[in-house]
Amino acid sequence: MATRTMDPVTHTLVGASLGATRLGQRTRYGVPALVIGANLPDIDVASYFAGGDFALGFRRGWTHGVLALVVLPALLALAFLLMERLRRGKGKTDRRLEVGWLVGLCYLATLTHPFLDWLNTYGMRWWMPFSDTWYYGDSVFIIDPWLWLLLGGGWILGRRATRRTHGFSPGQAATVGLIAAALFILSMLFLHRVTEHRVLEQLGELDSEPIAGLMVGPIPANPLSWEFVVQQGGQLRHGRMSWLGDRSLRFSDFEHPDARSSDLWPDIEDSGQSRGFLSWVRFPWIEVAPDPSGSRLHIMDARYSRRRTSGFGGTAIILPAETVSGVPQN
Repeated sequence: MATRTMDPVTHTLVGASLGATRLGQRTRYGVPALVIGANLPDIDVASYFAGGDFALGFRRGWTHGVLALVVLPALLALAFLLMERLRRGKGKTDRRLEVGWLVGLCYLATLTHPFLDWLNTYGMRWWMPFSDTWYYGDSVFIIDPWLWLLLGGGWILGRRATRRTHGFSPGQAATVGLIAAALFILSMLFLHRVTEHRVLEQLGELDSEPIAGLMVGPIPANPLSWEFVVQQGGQLRHGRMSWLGDRSLRFSDFEHPDARSSDLWPDIEDSGQSRGFLSWVRFPWIEVAPDPSGSRLHIMDARYSRRRTSGFGGTAIILPAETVSGVPQN
């Protein structure tokens, strides 16, 4: 089972761009504090060594939640202060360390990370360890080339720019890139809201059943095209809507019963298998296949898998054959 998260390139570009502005010059270690801080919550990547299912239950929570966002930046600042003490012990005092600025930059950079992670459909758990509830921004794709272009373009221009030859400084170029990226994110948040409203409006016209769940997320690299997964009347359906054209909903051939509405769901949860996946899955659907030791249940998340898979977005568990008797097998 594979897992996915906001790509480290985006986080690194945010930290590097902040470091290219005047913020990075406020104190010694300013730039590394911003770059490392922007990636710091992803230390939970080490959970992969315990297996993909464990990682799904652990990631985007313990090191991304409110408690970690207080502790991790403080530990990062402490690490730099220890480095400074070692430097002074060796007689190196080439640049002044501003403790207040260093601590502030560590917090600023680290806080950018969970916000970016929240923006996509994968979601994150803001209140860990006090609550394991997932929150979703559903507004920016997990790997967004437009953010790469805006942030990377500003940073690269800044690296090459001089006020004499280009008329602007490196810090100004990076600032423009950051502002452009922020405006892009705000635009995507707005587009998500209006797209979600239109999808809800059309779904209500097509079916009077109440909507129990809805995800509206962007298509990769195309901000004007969106896909949706809706949980309605005990069924999961998938489709797309584009602002180019007639703006009507176009359903795919995916339609499956919502697994949480199934009589099997309590047995699935009580099985003790794939706990990480079950804590993470948002729109589960199942297919049952025979297995020598019982019945194999393939559980997929309609956000990412609309065909049977044991890769990202899917898992499989074994239940006794008598538990799933009467359920069609594929």
